[in-house]
Amino acid sequence: MTVAHATAVRAKIVDFTAPVLSLELGYLVPAGSPVASFTGVDRPGVRVGVSQGSSSQGVSTRDIDAYATNKAILFKMSDQLPGSRVLAGHWGFEHMAIAIPKGREAGMPFLRKFAADAVADGLFLRAGERAGLPGAARSEAH
Repeated sequence: MTVAHATAVRAKIVDFTAPVLSLELGYLVPAGSPVASFTGVDRPGVRVGVSQGSSSQGVSTRDIDAYATNKAILFKMSDQLPGSRVLAGHWGFEHMAIAIPKGREAGMPFLRKFAADAVADGLFLRAGERAGLPGAARSEAH
């Protein structure tokens, strides 16, 4: 069992509960970027970098005006890139859910109830706050 970003690709090998925590998706701009605000990203000529395959892959900020991924990663990246900053606002969410390997469906009713109760109680949101997880938002139990 783990908590992971619930994607269609991952759902081929694991079963997910309803989302238990959502992470805001945003933009990191390097020092000297012409992008000054969230609305400045969606303009002709603005180059936005994204990860290929993994949300934790690095990026060369020399070649882009902004980098897009979840804010937990963006804030860690900004700590390593002097003068960079995470723009206010968000353009979506990554939904984190409890996952178990395919073939272990017998445990899913318990996990679904646990997930719903924990979301209603705010357990995952509080855990994200204690862990210093920026961009965490409450997920709605299904």
